[in-house]
Amino acid sequence: MKKTLLSLALAAMTLSASATDWVLAGGFNNWSTSATPFTQNEDGTYSVTIDQLTTEFKVTVAGWGQEWGAPADNTILTVGEPFTVVSEDDKNIQLMPFTVVNNATITFNEEEATLLVTGEEAVEMPALWITGGFCDWATPGEGGSVAMTLEDKVYTATVTFSGATEFKPVGSGWSPQFSWGEEYETMTPENNTTPVVYGEVNNIKADFTGTYLVTLDLNTYTISITDPSAIRTIGDDAVEGEAIYYNLQGVRVANPQNGLYIKVNGHKTEKVLVK
Repeated sequence: MKKTLLSLALAAMTLSASATDWVLAGGFNNWSTSATPFTQNEDGTYSVTIDQLTTEFKVTVAGWGQEWGAPADNTILTVGEPFTVVSEDDKNIQLMPFTVVNNATITFNEEEATLLVTGEEAVEMPALWITGGFCDWATPGEGGSVAMTLEDKVYTATVTFSGATEFKPVGSGWSPQFSWGEEYETMTPENNTTPVVYGEVNNIKADFTGTYLVTLDLNTYTISITDPSAIRTIGDDAVEGEAIYYNLQGVRVANPQNGLYIKVNGHKTEKVLVK
């Protein structure tokens, strides 16, 4: 009996001595490297359970001395399936767009370099803000970041620009992010619509001066910047009782269908959802 207890004690000491203080950091805890520590299991893996897991996140240690994340090709993690993680040239780990996992258990296997997430999946459209050089990259929800409104997977915000800058739509805790997938031409009044991707890649570049309507359309994964006053000017030819519709890029639409539009009736301008 004494030998058994001694063996168990030695095993526990060995386990403790070899354990790394891994933590889970991400948008769900504002990228804290102390708030969500893993516990080492008897089989050598590490696990932690949290109320709700949202994209994006990483396995790390206090102070970010070591990190495990997604491969450079931005592979998306599937709930319930082992996900390969890497410790060099890694990216943030992402769930499928707008997926949250409630009562999530995250298990990290350092030896096999895998991460397993289990729990109850749900779809939830996140709150988003516009931040960038125009506001010194203020934390989403703070400083000069601009809250976006949501209607039918279309986010809009009114932003004041003052020349060349970079920006992107981001969620609380900098997660999720919508970026350029590659380098495109700088957005200007003449080139005011560009594709975006889900994830942290390149900042969007723009050169505008004045107050503009920024629209992130997640039906088409595009972002556009339009001048609201220009839309009102176009609509001045309307008469009372006759509605004229424009898409969010300011182009007149004869028969609007299934989407968000600018409706001009006389001198009244409003954003409407057509189903």
